[in-house]
Amino acid sequence: MKEKNNKGITLIALAVTIIVILILAGISINLIFGENSLIKQAKKSKEENRGGSVEEYCNLWKSNIKLDTETGFSTSQTLDELLNDLKVKKLLYDNEIEKIQNDGNITIGSHNINFNLEDNDELKPGLYQAGTTQLIKSWSELISNGDLIINESKLTKISYELDGDLVISSQITELNKYGETRTSSMSGTPKLKCVNIPSTIKEIPTSAFGCFQNLNKIILNNGLETISDSAFIYCKGLTEIIIPNSVSKIGSNAFKNCSNLATIDIPESVTTIYGNSFIGTKWYKSQSNNKNIYIGKIYYGYKGSLSQGKIIEIKDGTKVIANNAFESNNWNLIISMPKSIEKIGNGFFNEVATINYEGSQVEWNKIILEDPSYSLNSVNINYNYNI
Repeated sequence: MKEKNNKGITLIALAVTIIVILILAGISINLIFGENSLIKQAKKSKEENRGGSVEEYCNLWKSNIKLDTETGFSTSQTLDELLNDLKVKKLLYDNEIEKIQNDGNITIGSHNINFNLEDNDELKPGLYQAGTTQLIKSWSELISNGDLIINESKLTKISYELDGDLVISSQITELNKYGETRTSSMSGTPKLKCVNIPSTIKEIPTSAFGCFQNLNKIILNNGLETISDSAFIYCKGLTEIIIPNSVSKIGSNAFKNCSNLATIDIPESVTTIYGNSFIGTKWYKSQSNNKNIYIGKIYYGYKGSLSQGKIIEIKDGTKVIANNAFESNNWNLIISMPKSIEKIGNGFFNEVATINYEGSQVEWNKIILEDPSYSLNSVNINYNYNI
C-alpha cells in the first residue's frame, strides 16, 4: 500500500515539474522573443543610440554652417559629404540616405532628425547649384579665382560668368553702384539665378543688379534699409519679391520692367516709394485700369488716363502717398484726402489744385512732406472736409 502511494506522489510531482518547466519555458521564450523581449529591447536600444548619434552629427553640421556664415570661411561639409561619412560609420543605410536627400528628414527610433536648413540655419557664403544646397565654389574660392573682387568690406565686382545661387558673406557691408561693379571687360548677360543679400548690407545702391536678366530670386534679409533707384531694373526673371520690415525706402524705377514680377510684399515700414518703382511689372499690369492703386497702406498712384480737374478719392486708412504718384502734366487734380495720411511724396502738389482734407489744419500740419521746402500757395486746401 505504501509503495502505491509513493508511485502516486511521484507521478504528481513529475506532472507538477513538467508544468513548471513549461511555464518557465514560456516565460523564457516570451523574454527572448516576445513583444518586450530582450532581443527586441536590445534592437530598440541600438536604434535609439544610432538615432542619437545621427542627430548629434546633424546638429554639429548645422552649427558649423552657421559658424562659416558668420566668419566667411568654408570649413563645413556639404550634405552629401556628411551623409557619406555617416554611411561609412554605419550610422545610416542607403534607403535612409535616399529619404534624407528627397525629404530632408528621417526618423530613427524616437529621434526625428531634420537635415533641412531652416531660416536661421543660413547657408555659408559661396556659389551654389541653382535651387539646391550643393556648394559649387566657397567664398574664398570665388575671391581667389577673381569671380568676386572685395575691397575691405565692399563687394566691388561680381563676374557675369557665375552661374548659380550666390550667398554673399556677412563680412560684406557695402555693394558698388552699377558703373563701379561692371568693368569694361564685362559683357553679355549675368548668369546668376539667385542672390542672398546679408543683413549687414544696409543699402542696395543704384542699378546694383540692373539687367541681371537670369536672376529669378532675390533674398533680402532684415537689416536692409534702402533699395535705391533702378536697383533691380530689367530683372526679367524675378517673379516674387519680399521686402523685409527694416526697409524704409524703395527708389525710383527700383523694379521697373521686371516683366514677370507678379507678387510683391511690402511692409508698413516703407514710407518712401515712387509711382514708377514697379511700373512694367506683371503686378502693375494686373491692376485695374482707371482706378487707384494701393500697396498696403501706400497710395501708389492712378492707373489710367487723367484729365484736367479730375477728382481722385484716396481711401481711408492710407498712410503714405508715393513720390510722383501722378505723371507730370499739371493736371490741376482735386484730391479727397483722409486724415490717416502721414506722409506725402515729391511731385504730388505739382499736379494738384485742390485738396479736400478730412482733418483739421492742426492735423494737416503734422503730415510729413517729402519736400518740406515746397510752397503750397498754389494749392487750395479745405480742412474738416466730409469725405
